[in-house]
Amino acid sequence: ESSFMAMAAVAKRANDGMPYAVASELVCANLARVLRLPVPPSLIVEHDGAPYHVSLDFNLAGQALPPADGGALVAAHPHLAAGIVCFDAWIINPDRHNGNLAFDKSTGRVSLFDHSHAFLHGQDPKAWLMQQEPTLGIGGHCLASKLNDGRPTKEWVNRIKQVPEYFVRDLLRDAVEVGLPPDVA
Repeated sequence: ESSFMAMAAVAKRANDGMPYAVASELVCANLARVLRLPVPPSLIVEHDGAPYHVSLDFNLAGQALPPADGGALVAAHPHLAAGIVCFDAWIINPDRHNGNLAFDKSTGRVSLFDHSHAFLHGQDPKAWLMQQEPTLGIGGHCLASKLNDGRPTKEWVNRIKQVPEYFVRDLLRDAVEVGLPPDVA
C-alpha cells in the first residue's frame, strides 16, 4: 500500500564564494554512501535554472542541532569514528567540526552532513588542494585527536581503495553536469 508523505529537506546551491558547492556535495554524499557511512539520502534538483543539492533533513525537531560530542561519539563508535576521519582525509574535508556531525547519545545514531568545503572548495580548487597537503586535508578535525586505536583505519583505507574507479569517474561526470569545470574534474 502506498502513502503520500511530505518530507523536509536541506537544499544548497552554488554561489560566488563556493562555486562548486553542489558538485562537492553530490560527489561526497555518494562516496560516503558507497562506503556505508551515515549520510542522509540526497539528490540534485533544478530550480529557476540552477542545480541544487538536496538532502533529507533528519532533524525532525526543526531546531538547530546541538554540537556533537566527539569524545562520546568515538567512545560509542570507535570503528565508525575512524571511518569518518579516513573519509574526510580522502575527500580533503578540513571542515569536519562538531556542528556538521550529529550524534544522538540516546539512540547512538550518527549522521554526517555538509561537505561543501571538501575537495572542490573555493574559487581555485587546484591551489586550495595544494594548501591542504601538509594536514592531509583534515586540519582541525573534531574526531581525529580523540581516536586512540589506529586498527580500524586499515579497514577503512581498504574500503576506500576498493571503490571502483568507474564509480568515481561517473560521479565526476555527474559533477560536471552540475557546474564543475571539466578541467577541474
